[in-house]
Amino acid sequence: MIITSRQNPLVVRLSKLSDRKHRKSERLFLAEGVKLAAEAAASGVVEYLLVTEEHAASPVAKSVEASGGEVITVSVEVLEKISTESAPQGMIAVCRMMDDVHSVYGNGGSFYGRILILDRVRDPGNLGTILRSAEAFGGVRLFVSGCADIYNPKTVRGSMGAVFRVNTVEFETTEAAVTAAKAMGYRVLGAALDDTAVRLGEYSLCGDDAVIIGTEGKGIADDVLKMCDGKLYIPMAGGESLNCSVAASVIMWEMFKGEL
Repeated sequence: MIITSRQNPLVVRLSKLSDRKHRKSERLFLAEGVKLAAEAAASGVVEYLLVTEEHAASPVAKSVEASGGEVITVSVEVLEKISTESAPQGMIAVCRMMDDVHSVYGNGGSFYGRILILDRVRDPGNLGTILRSAEAFGGVRLFVSGCADIYNPKTVRGSMGAVFRVNTVEFETTEAAVTAAKAMGYRVLGAALDDTAVRLGEYSLCGDDAVIIGTEGKGIADDVLKMCDGKLYIPMAGGESLNCSVAASVIMWEMFKGEL
């Protein structure tokens, strides 16, 4: 059977997942396109796989069925109603939220390895890129506060699948994230452009370091900077500053290169 009505109750329900409030209440999010759906299927978190007829017998559909997910064939018009993209690719995975990957501080779990603390990174595309780089550079764990929604479709898309694997821990405030990192024995460094900052590369970053990246445009809050054990900056040949996702990627590379 093919669902063709845009007023179908399931279609109406899933079309609301573009909104954060409905994602939280449903505990579901969207992974759109063949690549992201395949990543979701490999992670075993697909509740529904919505496909057009041409994808109904695809390897992704078979993988979802094998893991207990439901494959639903829909018309192009129905897929367009649910999709957040201007030109959907014919496949949307509706995924369960992953509390074992994206947790809230205080709900258990132990922390180890390199940490990047994100202070109010509110652009979902930037957050997605940071997730992608965190996986590329050795699986950096992200402490987040006041940031974009991990499950925002733009975050998921920008992560290129890393959202299914990179651990994040949400804190009520960035100050709480810094306090937790210090209690675990981390040296906390802030990325900042001021006279007291040390050039990136002069710090020997190691596994017991946590680096803070600030919000787009405004940087790290002053109260948070005062808690840091030190500050570092990325030298540039020109321009005022780097996009926060670019800065985060450069810093994570500096953390990672010592392991090569």
